[in-house]
Amino acid sequence: ADPYQEDVDDLWFRVDAGAGYHALAIDRQGTADGAIQLSFEGSPFDTCTFVEGLSPICEYQLDEGLSYLLTPQPGPGTVFAGWSGACSGTEPCSVAMTEARQVSARFDPATLATLTLIAAGLNGAMGMLDAQSVPYVDGSAFGCDYPLNPTCEHSYQLGTDIQIVATP
Repeated sequence: ADPYQEDVDDLWFRVDAGAGYHALAIDRQGTADGAIQLSFEGSPFDTCTFVEGLSPICEYQLDEGLSYLLTPQPGPGTVFAGWSGACSGTEPCSVAMTEARQVSARFDPATLATLTLIAAGLNGAMGMLDAQSVPYVDGSAFGCDYPLNPTCEHSYQLGTDIQIVATP
């Protein structure tokens, strides 16, 4: 039995903090790191972070009747795989605090694919090949040039759009 799941199940039996508030419990499913940003009326006010060694559950007492936006933030090399409980799908989720709520966020390791570029020239010509993700993500750009470094490679999350530019 998973001791963390038992903790989540126990949350349903806890009593709200008092009149005007309801409990929101957020837990992590999956094996990868990530975070959930909580916002009210467009302003972030807290982040529930899931990393190895930290509690897999975040608990809040939130104002009754208000709605809060939960936005997934996958960690490096991870993907947000979806919600369960009071949320579903893979998009940010709005939770109306009309009663105690429980939400599970699933973070999984990203599947990576390697892109290999090979630059070649004829009759002593020189040139470069550059690649980067679209939209650009810091650390996604790489390049190789002929004849100094004709072969280069970089790993991207499967499904990432890549722009490749050849420069003579």
